Amino acid sequence: MIFEWSGILQVDPGPYSARELRTMYLAYQRESWDRIAMLQVIHCTESVHPFDLNPYRKRRSEYGSIAIEHEYERLKRRGKVA
Repeated sequence: MIFEWSGILQVDPGPYSARELRTMYLAYQRESWDRIAMLQVIHCTESVHPFDLNPYRKRRSEYGSIAIEHEYERLKRRGKVA
């Protein structure tokens, strides 16, 4: 598993513990899903929030990406999302 995580992260596993690699891997997954969810919102025909489409963000109030919140509000103002 350590080598899988380091391969996905494209880092040398040598200087990192399994816990550190797991933390980095989960952060990478959350960030990737944030981008995917935002793209899904742009192409969605109904009003939906990016955190509703992201399995890593179960609740909007959960500590999350402020950048996603700002981007979502900007797209709403421009009429790009419902």
